[in-house]
Amino acid sequence: MKTTSKKKIIVSTLAIAMGAALAGSISGSVAWYQYSTRAAAQIQGTAAGTIGELQIQGCKSGESMIDGGVSNSIVLGRDNFKPMSVYKDGTDTKYVDAPVYQNAILPAQKSDALRYIDYELNFKFEHKTSSTSSELLAKNVYLVYFDIINAGTGADVSKAVRVEFLDKDGNSKFLLSDNASGETTTTSGNLDLNGNGNADTTEWDCKDTGDEKIVYKNHATLGASYDTVAHSSVVVDRDNTDPYDLELAYDEDSSTDNSGKALVATKASGWSDNLIVRVWLEGWALLGAEGHESASWTEDYIAQNFNINMQFACSAERQ
Repeated sequence: MKTTSKKKIIVSTLAIAMGAALAGSISGSVAWYQYSTRAAAQIQGTAAGTIGELQIQGCKSGESMIDGGVSNSIVLGRDNFKPMSVYKDGTDTKYVDAPVYQNAILPAQKSDALRYIDYELNFKFEHKTSSTSSELLAKNVYLVYFDIINAGTGADVSKAVRVEFLDKDGNSKFLLSDNASGETTTTSGNLDLNGNGNADTTEWDCKDTGDEKIVYKNHATLGASYDTVAHSSVVVDRDNTDPYDLELAYDEDSSTDNSGKALVATKASGWSDNLIVRVWLEGWALLGAEGHESASWTEDYIAQNFNINMQFACSAERQ
């Protein structure tokens, strides 16, 4: 693109809120992200701003928002995750605890002992017209990078991580796993909960050598499985998208379609509404060596780290 000396182009505005490193827990920091083409972190890094900046703040639900201040970083702390699962009752999501030996139906989670953790993110875009004058602009905020990776040195628990984006009212927008293509998680089956090498049965002596195998289920009749969506249905393709309008493709003939992908919008006054990022470990995830995957996890998966990496962006301003 050619420009004259009288024209200026403001580079793409990106903000990164990167997933925390979770040692069986999430830890790390969310940062204020500033007017730079791109930056990446793990709920930790930032990029310095010049003319404008997309800022982000966050906290664990129920705690006070942490202000990054001039350091542009905030620490969310370390949280532990225990396996759980979900099922759908109509449009409502119901949460269940880990199964108990010889109890076929998994127990419902209590509201005061939920195993998932919600993180609340807010954004605002500050457009600076001079060193002393600025205004807040309303812009859609998109996810432009997402992954879940193993960050430990032991067993890889990343395949069990689930990340759900919800609006301020708790309505689900997208549910993702580490599988970029999306996947179906089956939420019933045989388990070896007492670790004797046999699928659990109804036998009274716990040897489980009989034929009457127990089929554990999240619910007696509902939710035999659930789906996570492909990352491409949520994440904006940066290589094929106009950075000045993230909802549009560069080429009119391109199949790129970002309509419906906006997660939240900044406001002309104050911070955006909450974007809720809900994280849990899916107990029905099949873990283990290839060909020997199982939903009966071993102790090797206790206290293992994983990272959730996210990058958020809004459209750049032309000037």
